[in-house]
Amino acid sequence: MQATYSSRSTRPTSLSDVARTQDRRPSRTAVALDRDRPSMDSRTRSTTAHQRWRSWQRPYRQSAGSSKEEARTPLQYRYNGAGRASGVTTMSKPRQDLHVLPQQRTSFIGRNHEIMEIRSMLTSGACRLLTLVGPGGIGKTRLALEIARALRESFADGTVFVPLQPVAGADDLSMSIATALDLPLAVPHELRAHVVRYLQNRQILLLLDNFEHVLEEAPRITEILSAAPQVACLVTSREALNLEEEWLYPLDGLTLPASAAPDSIEQAHAAQLFAARAQRVNPRFMVGVEAAAVARICHLVEGMPLALELAATWTKTLSCAMIAAEIERNLAFLTTPIRNLPERHRSVRAAFDGSWQRLTPDERACYMRLSVFQGGFTFEAAAQVAQASLPLLATFVDKSLLRRAAHDRYQIHELLRQYAADHLRDAPNVYADTLAAHQAYYIGLVTHQCAAMMRGNQVEAMRAIGAEIDNIRPAIGRAIAQGNVAALDQVTNTLSQYYFIRGPYQEAVDLFSRAARCLHELPASPAVDNVLADVLRELAYFYIRLGQVELARRALVESEALFQRHDTCPPPGIATDPQIGLGLVALIEGNYLEAGRRGEQAMFGSQEPLHSWNHAVALYILANVTEADGRLEPARQYAQQACRLVEAVGDRWFMAYCLNTLGSIAAAAGAYAEAARHFQASYAIREEFADAEGMALALALLGKVAVLQGQHHAARELYERSLGLYHNLGDRGGHAAALNGLGIATRGAGDPDGSRKHFRAALEIAAEMRYVPLVLTILTGIGEWLVDRGALHRARCLLSVVHTHPAADHGTRQRAQRLLPQDEARLGHVHLSKSMTAQADQLEELVQTLLHELALPADRSDDALPPVEGVVDADPLLEPLTERERAILACIGEGLSNQAIADRLILSLGTVKWYTSHIYGKLGVQTRTQAVARARTLGILP
Repeated sequence: MQATYSSRSTRPTSLSDVARTQDRRPSRTAVALDRDRPSMDSRTRSTTAHQRWRSWQRPYRQSAGSSKEEARTPLQYRYNGAGRASGVTTMSKPRQDLHVLPQQRTSFIGRNHEIMEIRSMLTSGACRLLTLVGPGGIGKTRLALEIARALRESFADGTVFVPLQPVAGADDLSMSIATALDLPLAVPHELRAHVVRYLQNRQILLLLDNFEHVLEEAPRITEILSAAPQVACLVTSREALNLEEEWLYPLDGLTLPASAAPDSIEQAHAAQLFAARAQRVNPRFMVGVEAAAVARICHLVEGMPLALELAATWTKTLSCAMIAAEIERNLAFLTTPIRNLPERHRSVRAAFDGSWQRLTPDERACYMRLSVFQGGFTFEAAAQVAQASLPLLATFVDKSLLRRAAHDRYQIHELLRQYAADHLRDAPNVYADTLAAHQAYYIGLVTHQCAAMMRGNQVEAMRAIGAEIDNIRPAIGRAIAQGNVAALDQVTNTLSQYYFIRGPYQEAVDLFSRAARCLHELPASPAVDNVLADVLRELAYFYIRLGQVELARRALVESEALFQRHDTCPPPGIATDPQIGLGLVALIEGNYLEAGRRGEQAMFGSQEPLHSWNHAVALYILANVTEADGRLEPARQYAQQACRLVEAVGDRWFMAYCLNTLGSIAAAAGAYAEAARHFQASYAIREEFADAEGMALALALLGKVAVLQGQHHAARELYERSLGLYHNLGDRGGHAAALNGLGIATRGAGDPDGSRKHFRAALEIAAEMRYVPLVLTILTGIGEWLVDRGALHRARCLLSVVHTHPAADHGTRQRAQRLLPQDEARLGHVHLSKSMTAQADQLEELVQTLLHELALPADRSDDALPPVEGVVDADPLLEPLTERERAILACIGEGLSNQAIADRLILSLGTVKWYTSHIYGKLGVQTRTQAVARARTLGILP
């Protein structure tokens, strides 16, 4: 097809010519214009052409009274079958090289997967209209340009960029396409046909950018695709075109870092983009120590490229941590003073304004109410809280203001949510009503799931709460702030159960601590006191998990007193009787008599059917007490009774605890295969609940069985998996137990130094928790390690402490006892003084000394570990003094005090005391004077 014009005409013949004529520049093709002036991209050229074409054309439209022929613009041309018109001269064809795309000022980062997928779709032959949909700032245009560049070889006649941002008016789509193609002009009513005729035999990719501005002209795309079978359209739009031919490709943010680890940051495209843009304004910027804050920024903006680029400009002024804090505080922070950016790209708010303005008043009212949801929502929640209908939600999805997620949920991009929330806060009454509706809905949801749990539907209840926890958390927070006692009464036990299964424990402590403070500030009444008792009891269980045993005891004692004050019974549920919690504290401290007493009281107080859960937990405590005492058959009977009870009430979650106890009893009896079956069944249940703590415990118990069977490498793998889960949860007791297991397994696998490190880390945590039975278990492992190293005297001292300590359970005492007779044969007779009752202060000092000495490498710590005061050899010099003992003895000979010795040798005061005690034992003396005299007699001191 050829365009023609009059031989005498000097008027412009194309939209590009309009722009050039008005600029008074020499005529040149669009290709030359692009090449000579790279700063004038397709957007600029299109805007200029449109403006001047309209101003030049206007006088010809005002010819009042003119004939139809006279009213036409002088740029109307007619085409016959040969493409020529009578009395005119043929014009050269439009340009053939259409592979000209706007130049970009910054590098392109990421989107590799999206590019690969979209290229495949557009070259498959099945997809000829693909729309990249997403909110403003998500990077649609930039991605589309990269795809167009990648497809140059696939479209022989060109990849053409058609910007639609500046246009608005009848048939502007055809005019924009004609401009991009550099077609000769036609009058408006022939322009569409002119474009179609040009495209019909060509293989071209049209990149139609910002189509939301001309949505009413979407049917024109159908006309083009029908007439031009080799044309494909790649569209970017905030709204779907809703055409039959359309393939939608919703665009989300860039990939986010999974953690602040260097590898994770390096692989995340969001972090890469932020770092690259930050280095443009701050050449010294390095992710390095700010990795955690960079990851936080990426997650706050959900990988939105525009937001990342705007945030990066602040790195020349603020730290990344401060940038993250400002983003959380105020969406308006994300702005830039860069002058040559389009206005809509200078702030996130400006990027969203266009979408907001295209909403109807009813749509705006609904959308801003949806901003109270966090972490997504269901249609039911949206209908009750925001008065949303399905058609409205569908509209928001089409407009990229909402995205449908898995499990029939909807999600709003976090920055869009903040934008809508700002509008909601501008309507205080609507804001207050919406928050109240949100709180009522989610309090009701938790209450409903409580009933489901009591009916045995625990897994489903946990999933339902987990899906909505981001909404439940602020709803409960508002109830606490309001002092809403009724709401707290409804949710306390169920919410505690959720956090106990899913974690995180620290979040639970923060939440229940706030609730307790709020209730303490309210006037006392039976209703307030009963809810406070519930809150304190649940808070105590999380204190235990975090290793804060003393805080747990105080909370449980206060909870018990509040119930007794009003002579009320604890509510039905799992471990709702404070007696149970106090029994668990006693178990942790190794006070088995107290634990048994508390367990029996809880058992007798929970005989009614409504309290079957408490009865089962009381039996569980008694099973553990009797097992610790070595009475395996009564322990098995208690555990089996507990199993029958929890099975009757449908409590699968607590069944896993009962199975663990049965497994431990079987292992103690040497039935390792039976023990492993119980632990594996426990793991399967906890995995079903996604209960990380329960899985970690079962793995550690399986590791223990593997050790008992001599499978040390398998045990190490099991303990390592357990340790990883405990670490993520913040469960300090479990963490210490897993480390101790790793110490035992690595010792068995022939890695003494690795074993030493694990034992030390375990001992440090257990001692800080005052978890006495676990401390004694760890000391037993250290004693066994010392025997391996040949430090027999030191091993004997530790094992003697363990064997005689009342908090040592039966299994630990047996381990210690097995080694003691062997040592007696090697070391000779040993006298144990009465001080070996191992009082708490003595054990604490021993632990502190061990922690210091175990910090040394294995080859230096073998002979440095001190004995326990009160263990005296019949022959005081059966073992020679170690180098460290000689150094301390020399200081004693100089007359230095213990503190002065500690300062000189860089030791703790307790360590010096222990060494001094050991020196006295070896020399067979009781005072400093005697020690110095004896050392001189033996020639140890001059």
